[in-house]
Amino acid sequence: MTIAAGFRCRDGVVLLVDSQHSTSNMKYPGDKLWNLESQDGSKVVVTGAGDDAAILQAVDLIRDGLGTFLKPLVIADIENIARESKPGLETTLLLGIRLTAEKQARLARVQEDAQGNVRVNHFLPNSNDPCTFIGTEVAEALCRETFDYFYSSWIPTLQMREIGKQLLTHICEYAQWCWPPIQSECLIDEGGQPEGLNDFRVPDGYLSESQDLFAHAVRNALDYS
Repeated sequence: MTIAAGFRCRDGVVLLVDSQHSTSNMKYPGDKLWNLESQDGSKVVVTGAGDDAAILQAVDLIRDGLGTFLKPLVIADIENIARESKPGLETTLLLGIRLTAEKQARLARVQEDAQGNVRVNHFLPNSNDPCTFIGTEVAEALCRETFDYFYSSWIPTLQMREIGKQLLTHICEYAQWCWPPIQSECLIDEGGQPEGLNDFRVPDGYLSESQDLFAHAVRNALDYS
């Protein structure tokens, strides 16, 4: 299983995911984030929760779809490519999208319904809740409860990445079949400072209240589930 999170931040998008793959009788670490690029330099970062084979097939189809475009991509092109990936009823994808033709990175969730319709939902900077989580019911509930305390769309991208990695590491202790280290990828808006991403660390004491708040989040999530 997987727990993954996507955040639209003040100056970009962050995707986070645990590292554990699993079968019916074994667990093993591996990559769960895929960085794809089109011929015009647009970038799509993909992660997913559900069936591993379906996720890998969707990633390959998205990669192939990006490779067919010679013109600059627009968001409708990405949506069409995502719909053609057909992830399946049991699989959900998260996309981080940075088009060369747009100033801001985008966050999107791709999901197929029982009728075979693939929906692409965007989480925009000016929306009330520009973040999303995928995984088991308990894992998603833990994320919603926990990040309700610590996430704001006004937090800078690099700061949210480090906060998210720490909190998802805690969540993995309670979400079955999920395990750190937490993988991450950031897409920065035009005019951002991507060179500073590797220099930020959460200051000591920044999350000093996290243990009490996290215990409260766990109780609420387990009650919800």
